[in-house]
Amino acid sequence: MIEEIKMRQDNITTLITRHCKHSGVVQTTIPSLFLIRSDKVNVTAYRVFNPSFCFVTQGLKEIFLAEERLEYGPSHYLITSMKLPVIGQVIKASPDEPYLSLKLNLSQNEVLYPILPPYIRKRSFIGSFKGNMAHPLLKSPWKEATPIASGRRLTKSLNNMINH
Repeated sequence: MIEEIKMRQDNITTLITRHCKHSGVVQTTIPSLFLIRSDKVNVTAYRVFNPSFCFVTQGLKEIFLAEERLEYGPSHYLITSMKLPVIGQVIKASPDEPYLSLKLNLSQNEVLYPILPPYIRKRSFIGSFKGNMAHPLLKSPWKEATPIASGRRLTKSLNNMINH
């Protein structure tokens, strides 16, 4: 399983490198999918994270949410479930090994769907929802290939769209 994860991660790194040749954020032709590259350690930035699924294939990033410090890199993914004010910085990157990541913005419906009761899931529109959401920021290790496989499918789709 570990070898499969490493292989898929390397494939995503190659695809991101192909489509993101310079430092910056590239909005892809796939709605809500962004590729991010930094060739150097960045200065601290104050941002608001939108609901999203992110993972880093190379390099390392550090963020602070209030007094909580999170460091995430190639062995983790990050999911934010709501808009969050954070302080962040790429802390490991170089021209030879740039920081590379993939970010998929999520809608409120996409974030809430897994935790909604089945009778609400069947509706096409979600009205107000009052419930206990888990921690709004989730950093998790890749214990299985599923998050990587999803990212790989997105980047392969992007690659196919550009090549045709």
